[in-house]
Amino acid sequence: MNRLSMLLAVVALTSAACTTPNPGDGEKVGTIVKLSHEGIICTTGEGQLIRGGMAGGSGAFGVVPFDFTVPAPLWAQAESAFDRQIEVKIHYHSAWSLACSSETGHYLTAVEPER
Repeated sequence: MNRLSMLLAVVALTSAACTTPNPGDGEKVGTIVKLSHEGIICTTGEGQLIRGGMAGGSGAFGVVPFDFTVPAPLWAQAESAFDRQIEVKIHYHSAWSLACSSETGHYLTAVEPER
C-alpha cells in the first residue's frame, strides 16, 4: 500500500506541474490584424498578430493568430503598425493577474518594425 501511495503522489505532482501556467517573456514576428478596446468596467487594449502565411502572397498558408494586451503607452506604436499593415516584431511578457486584466495573459512590452 505504501508504494501505491507514493506512485499516486508522484503522478499527482507531475500532472500539477504540467498544468501550472508558466509566466515568461517572448518575441513574435507578424502583422497586427486586430486592435480594439474591450471591457465594461475595466477597459483594456487588445490586439491580434498573425504569424506565418505567405508574405506578399495571396494565400493563407500556415496562419497562426496570437492574442495580446496593449498597454496605453504602446497603443500609438501598435496602431501605426496596424494602419500601415507592416510586419513587426513584438516583445511580450506572459503573466496572470487578477486585477482588471485581459484574458490573453500576454502583455505587449515593445513593438519594432521588422526590417
